[in-house]
Parts: sequence; structure tokens; C-alpha cells
Amino acid sequence: MKQYPSIPKSTLFGIDVIVFDKLDGSNIRSEWNKKKGFYKFGSRKQLIDEKHFLGKSIEIIGSYQEAFSAWAATKKIEQATCYFEFYGPNSFAGDHDKGDDHVCSLLDVDIYKQGFLAPGDLVKAFQGILPMPTVLYTGSLTKEIVEQIENGTFPGMSLEGVVCKAPAFKKWAAPVMFKIKSRKWLEAVVAKHGKDTAALLDKL
Repeated sequence: MKQYPSIPKSTLFGIDVIVFDKLDGSNIRSEWNKKKGFYKFGSRKQLIDEKHFLGKSIEIIGSYQEAFSAWAATKKIEQATCYFEFYGPNSFAGDHDKGDDHVCSLLDVDIYKQGFLAPGDLVKAFQGILPMPTVLYTGSLTKEIVEQIENGTFPGMSLEGVVCKAPAFKKWAAPVMFKIKSRKWLEAVVAKHGKDTAALLDKL
């Protein structure tokens, strides 16, 4: 099952992007096909089952099966890998409170032999149907917008920051993506985990 692409931190100017709120959780991937529905699950780097500390995501994603299968039928899709963010109200930097009501928000869909849905197509297909990160802005970034995001003052954003997406530059590639983090969130990670957080921040 294909891993979700690592999202770089290099901000791109001069292209139109969709700016999504950056949800503070853990990446979950699930393989879907026409016969089995969602039948295989993994964290970013390993397969998981219900006993895993992220295993709660399996039941949540399973509840999306009818809606996703209905969409896939309209597009004559028979196999896809879906990527979600698993999080709750107290999730922070990969840690989760077991007592929370968690959500799995859809990040991307990679269709077998077709590639990733373009960001705009993803929003049109699933916004209001499955949980998704909030769209905060569409258009070209400016230095002022980036500064607002880094300062945590951009309208609608949560603590961590944003993910910006644009259609892939070439066929079969993942969408163009980059992330911008807020200084307040980065400071909170350092406060919790100490100064030696380079490896952790790279994963997040």
C-alpha cells in the first residue's frame, strides 16, 4: 500500500493553490476496492489493526464506506488508496487522548492506474460528504499571507498551520504540496519535547 508523500516546507509563490487547515493528528492510509470496501489500513509507515494505538481509525473509516463507494461507482473506479488524518480535540504532535471523540478527515485519494485526484476535484467530490480539512483560501500566496500563517493570525486556521496544494506538474505524480507551520505550534512542540526536536518536527 503506497505511503503518503512527505510534504515539504518550501513555500511556492506564483502559482494558484488551495490552502487547507493543517490538522494536528496522525496520517492513516486505507486501501479500498469495489468488492471489499476499505479492507487494509496503515499508519504512515506500517500496517495496523484494531489493536494498534491508532486502531480506532479503522472503525471510523469503515463508517465512510457507503459514501465513498457511492462516489466511486459514479466514476467507475474499482480500486483506490485513501489518506486520512486521525485526530481529536486533544491530539497534539502525534499524541492522542484515548478518551477523545476522534475523526478521520480525508486528505487525498490515489486512484489505481489514474493517480491522485487534483485538489480541486477532491474538494468538489467530498466536501460536505466526508470530513475534510477546511479550505481557508484559494489563489496565489503573498508574503503577507505567509506571515499571517506563521504568526497564527490567518482567518480560520487552527494551531499547527496550513497545507497548500495545487495540481501535479506531471502525470501520475502526487499533487504539488507544501506546509507552513505557525511559530506558536513549533514553540509548543519544543516546550513539550525539549530542544532536541529536529527529527520529530521533520516527521510532523
